[in-house]
Amino acid sequence: MIARLYITCSKYKGYKWEAFKSELSWALVNHINGNAFYNLTHPLLEAIVQQLEDEAGTAANSIPFDYRIAQMVEEVETGEVPMFFTITGNDGALPEDLINVMSAFDLEQLIRETPLMGDYARTNMLPSLIDDDEVVIHGARMFETWDNSMLGVSPCLFRDENILDEILVCLYSFFTLTGNLSSCLRLVSCGIAGHALKS
Repeated sequence: MIARLYITCSKYKGYKWEAFKSELSWALVNHINGNAFYNLTHPLLEAIVQQLEDEAGTAANSIPFDYRIAQMVEEVETGEVPMFFTITGNDGALPEDLINVMSAFDLEQLIRETPLMGDYARTNMLPSLIDDDEVVIHGARMFETWDNSMLGVSPCLFRDENILDEILVCLYSFFTLTGNLSSCLRLVSCGIAGHALKS
């Protein structure tokens, strides 16, 4: 009996695409992130890996493999070759034998999401925004609120006038409390960079 699971992970759950998501291709929006669980013994995976190897010397090799797999699924289900190949003038149509192999399976059941994993690639996140069931988080940049009770200081915000005086006062306060010179220098460089951006 062939196992029912082929690939499981997460579609992108971040918010960076919200403003233009409707303009993105089905394959991009619905691709399962490449950091996934794979059933290496499944004949569908073997066929797709062979196709990826066959495409090694073509323009298709410039496409990340997880996105390329979603393009293959879309082509099998719709019969349309991805726009990438039309734009680049390359013949990206899948071979008939691969289409036949893929068509023999219920792709929606074999390639699916799991609530245990979340793809937040390069998305700034607060821990409170992660779903309770998610135990594997991909690519999120996690931020915490500043806890000034831990150090007894708050982040320094510099006004335009007398910036050097303010930096020195902030640096002295932070160093007195922590004794960590490298943290102080980072704090000052962030403050100067922030000031430069405002100017």
